[in-house]
Amino acid sequence: MKPTYTKEERQAYMREETRKAMESVLEMVRSGQVGDAIAHHLMDVSPDAPCREWSPTNRMLLYLNKTADARGYRQWAEVGRHVAKGAKAFHIFVPRFVRVEKADTETGEEKEEQKLIGFMLAPVFRYEDTEGEPLPEYQAGPVPDFAEAATAWNIAIEYGPSTQGEYGFFSVKGREVIHLSSQDPDTLWHELGHAAHKRLLASQGKSMKPGQDVEQEIVAEWVAATIGRIVGRPTGETAWAVRYMEAYAGSQERLLGSLAGLAAVAEDCVLLIMDAAASVATIAQTA
Repeated sequence: MKPTYTKEERQAYMREETRKAMESVLEMVRSGQVGDAIAHHLMDVSPDAPCREWSPTNRMLLYLNKTADARGYRQWAEVGRHVAKGAKAFHIFVPRFVRVEKADTETGEEKEEQKLIGFMLAPVFRYEDTEGEPLPEYQAGPVPDFAEAATAWNIAIEYGPSTQGEYGFFSVKGREVIHLSSQDPDTLWHELGHAAHKRLLASQGKSMKPGQDVEQEIVAEWVAATIGRIVGRPTGETAWAVRYMEAYAGSQERLLGSLAGLAAVAEDCVLLIMDAAASVATIAQTA
């Protein structure tokens, strides 16, 4: 006979599970695992898996639980698999909406909209904890030479002594230049992250902020860490992200949302770099 719980006990349990899930993601940021999670999503998760469409926060939870596919009971049943006896779920965040009436600003007509009021937890099970029909194996495509993105974007790469102690910087004065005082590829990937971010913002009608903006540096930091993981050279740099977390004055929920948004931007930047680098390889093959 299954134990019964009161409403208060269930609510307390979910609050504790939410706290643990949030803290585990924040600890990933502190310990430099965000790049690992992004690389895992890009290279290991099949485009056919529902978790491919998960939010950045849930993707980090997927990585933490050491799997490339996780689904609910019904989702597994739809592909001919079932949860093994005794398997334990982990929880992901699911948006919670309510229907509200809102007046149209132009016509004044009342319209029904969905309003996000928060998140709830939903249980999912790893592929490794299920049995049944095998799923098609997924193999990611070839990894490009990421440095070729600079060629595709007509960005000059110059090596020389540091001017203010920095390892490198991305300059957009006149022509675009990545100046490097280090042969370490991590620095090049970091500056390519800035170049990709500039292009991403431009596509949205926005511009980069001048100087070392902390959010822009976090994006570049995570771009470099992701590329490092993809090519087998982990970096784990967390300086900017940790600084951001220490200075954040809002709630833990808002901090998590902000970091998740930056992780999504970093992933988009990596994809831009990969596409640009791959385009150079394609041209070279057909020349």
